[in-house]
Amino acid sequence: MLFGTRCQRTAVIVASSLACLLSCGCKQHSWPDTYPVTGKVVTKSGQPHTSGLITFVLATDPEAKSTGSIGTDGTFTLNTISMADDAESKLFAGRAPAGEYFVNIYPYPGGAGGGRGSYTLKKKYTIEAKEANDLTIVMEPVKK
Repeated sequence: MLFGTRCQRTAVIVASSLACLLSCGCKQHSWPDTYPVTGKVVTKSGQPHTSGLITFVLATDPEAKSTGSIGTDGTFTLNTISMADDAESKLFAGRAPAGEYFVNIYPYPGGAGGGRGSYTLKKKYTIEAKEANDLTIVMEPVKK
């Protein structure tokens, strides 16, 4: 008998199938390490900015962006969508890669700061490789 008992044949089939799946069916992606990011957007006088979108643009890679919606109390949570070389994407909810970022605010029409297209802030903000990044973003735009 070529493979012995029925149990041995089953084990060989399972092992062969698993080896095939692991070697050719699964793609290994190098997703970035991400860390939790929450925060609050405030005016220079300390009042909450109450609506809009916030976008963090990685200073070393302008294509790498994380975004969040600004709540009525000024709070936000960043989310990141990462793309692999084969166009597969992955959502990192509530997380962003570590690094130094430029920050843009896009007010909702009719909301706080409405009527202006966007604000690019003067200060760069840093997301650290740690389990809690709670940032206070001060609305101090670059003068255009």
